[in-house]
Amino acid sequence: MNKPLPLHKVKFYADTVSGDINKLFTFKVYDYDNAVDILVKFKRDGAKIRRAFFESEDKTLNVPITAKAYEDEFLHETFSEKKKYEPFRSNS
Repeated sequence: MNKPLPLHKVKFYADTVSGDINKLFTFKVYDYDNAVDILVKFKRDGAKIRRAFFESEDKTLNVPITAKAYEDEFLHETFSEKKKYEPFRSNS
């Protein structure tokens, strides 16, 4: 069973600890939650996110992602982390 290819994109400008200043990053994502997960992971690695956007598959929707969307999730588990540990939690 193969997972379908991601259809949407997250685009964001960030300053990274490796010295990139206002660099544009683009990743394919499955949905909005997946986009926020990527931003959270970059923040955890010390990046400063300047602007972020979620772009739909057909490019008709280009939504800004506010800092609140990923700042609130910063201390919590990302969707992929929750999914990874779900089998262990259901056994207890």
